[in-house]
Amino acid sequence: MKNILCINDLSCYAHCSLAVAMPVLAKYGHRAVALPTALFSTHTGVEGFCHFDTSPFLQQAQEHFEKLGLQFDWVYSGFLGTTAQVDWLGDLFAKTQKQK
Repeated sequence: MKNILCINDLSCYAHCSLAVAMPVLAKYGHRAVALPTALFSTHTGVEGFCHFDTSPFLQQAQEHFEKLGLQFDWVYSGFLGTTAQVDWLGDLFAKTQKQK
């Protein structure tokens, strides 16, 4: 079983993003750990969707995972909503590579 950190948005309605990735990875015997970059009421193709940016949560969750000693075999990324999230992810990838 691989531990996979899944960094992507979560759409409350529609079959996309984390709502799809997590069960597919679990079906193949992996432990999928969700780290949502944003919450959407629906996917962005539906008119009038609402959106919540989870940027402050990302660093806090990462620090908590580190305190718990969680390590990930793979990191998967999808939707990133801000340049700060892109920078954060780059730092996370660099840190992950140093651990291996």
